[in-house]
Amino acid sequence: MEPEIRRTAKQEAALTRAFSEIDPAPRRRSAHEEWLDEHDRRRPLLRQDLHSKSDELAARAVDEGGGIDAVIEVTDLRTFANIARRIDPAILVRAYDNDALARALAIPESLRLRRLRPDTPLMQRRAAGEPLRRLARDYAVSHTTLSRWFARSSVAARVNELQRRQGRRRTR
Repeated sequence: MEPEIRRTAKQEAALTRAFSEIDPAPRRRSAHEEWLDEHDRRRPLLRQDLHSKSDELAARAVDEGGGIDAVIEVTDLRTFANIARRIDPAILVRAYDNDALARALAIPESLRLRRLRPDTPLMQRRAAGEPLRRLARDYAVSHTTLSRWFARSSVAARVNELQRRQGRRRTR
């Protein structure tokens, strides 16, 4: 369904551009000609004109970094088929992109320590500046274990990337 949703979003964006580039008609002589021109210039309602409360909730969840699962949870639409039917495809494309980013930032098994089971929220919390001792308590490991793990170059690069992304979100 992802390629179909991306295609739909692209078509709707092209349609929006096409209707936003309508040239004004030359001045007509009669009122009837003006009425006809005005009637011809009307554009149909586009998907972005029909945003619902679910679209607003989904957009907010996606802006906060959520993916398709977050959209389903926040809108209470329960299934992906409902989401695909009712939510603006442009919002769903951004949710897919967030999911792809989360997969890219996922921690490979080879980077895991024996007792530490790191996950994306751990990295996000560290990137937000949460202290190691609090994180260590939540993950039932020593703060020195976390310190060693975050000192790894590949992990440190991912945390730095998350910090940059969070900084960009705050400035918006």
